[in-house]
Amino acid sequence: MTEEEIRNRRLIRQNVVERVRTGQPHTGSVVACIDRIFDISDRFHVKRAEIEADQKLSTVGRRAALAQAVRSDMMPELAKATRPIRKALTYAASQRAGFEDPVRVDPTDHVGELRRQELRSFLRSQEPHVRMSMANELVKDDAGAAAILDAHPMLSGLQEQFYGQLREAVAERVNGPKLAELSGIEGDYQQGQAAAAILMNDIVAASGLTTKAFAEEMAPLEAEADA
Repeated sequence: MTEEEIRNRRLIRQNVVERVRTGQPHTGSVVACIDRIFDISDRFHVKRAEIEADQKLSTVGRRAALAQAVRSDMMPELAKATRPIRKALTYAASQRAGFEDPVRVDPTDHVGELRRQELRSFLRSQEPHVRMSMANELVKDDAGAAAILDAHPMLSGLQEQFYGQLREAVAERVNGPKLAELSGIEGDYQQGQAAAAILMNDIVAASGLTTKAFAEEMAPLEAEADA
């Protein structure tokens, strides 16, 4: 690489790291992932320069040697380096699913279920504009939210899109701070994904694989790294 290319890569690395929030419990983990990914990228560029300078190899031989280095060394290392990112984002997704479904009812509370059914029936009996207005107000209360959201939207006479908006509003009311915290964590680890994407832009072509074949070959490497 030229001096300018080296400076540009350093700036890219610095910019990615600077987008990670500081002072978080996971900050060190994310930065370590990013550093490890860029280290692999640096090794790739060094290896490519060495192979291109090898006059004993033909053009075809150079391509084959670089592809072998990528597939035998750098792809497994990338799978290992990105393991914490996959682990964190998978955990965050599972947590988000729970926080975005904020309604909890006691299935053994038959009296409570009858009341919820009555409320849904009453909503269905209203004119559409009244029904929507009432639903907006009812979900501000836990009992009203449970009545509407613990059943299919048709049972309250609501359209699915509006029903989804109500669910989002309740999730924000009940779990807003937790969802905001998750978004921050996801955003930080996504910087690790961005670093991996930069590396993959370089090594996919060098691997001799199509983008689809590269992803297919990475999948078992990632599974092994995650085991």
